[in-house]
This record gives sequence, C-alpha cells and structure tokens, in this order.
Amino acid sequence: MEKEKRDGKIQLSSPYQFEGKTYQEINLSGLEKLKVSDMIEAEKMLARQGSYYAVQEASMEYCCFLAAKATSLPIEFFENLPTAEGKEVKNVVRSFLYPQD
Repeated sequence: MEKEKRDGKIQLSSPYQFEGKTYQEINLSGLEKLKVSDMIEAEKMLARQGSYYAVQEASMEYCCFLAAKATSLPIEFFENLPTAEGKEVKNVVRSFLYPQD
C-alpha cells in the first residue's frame, strides 16, 4: 500500500467493469491538481445530500467526490467499487490530505 500512496495509483485485485470499460488500476495522481474550490464543492454536495460529518475528510462520500474530481470519472465509478478497493481509494485520498512525514 505504501507504493500506492506515493504514486497515487491503486492496483485493483481484479478487473473492474464500468460503463463498458475494464479498469486494472485507478490513477489518483490528479489529486495534486485539485483546488480549494473542489473541496468546497465537496462540502456543499454533502450538505445538499443532508450528510454531516464532524470531519468531512474522513467520510467515504467526501473522498469519493475528490477522487472523481481528480480522475474525471463519475462519482458512480467509485460508489460501485468493491469494498476493499473503495477503502484503498479513501486511504489514498486521506493520505494526500493528511500526509504522514
């Protein structure tokens, strides 16, 4: 998992089919290009949905939204991932937001 956190790529344990395309990995390196406005947009989306978290960055919804922005994939791509891969996405996003030195 450390390699995945460093380069922003998640190797999927099995091929993932989404909208007629097969994915072997998810490249989250686009997190580096996100802006504060993207984080604000994520917060507004959660509020519109009635989702409230003490630490929004810890929520799966927030992390999936930022992953979608970073990859230009629809949020449904991340919402339909198998649980293990979804947790990896969340871990990579959170590690980006809160890097461990």
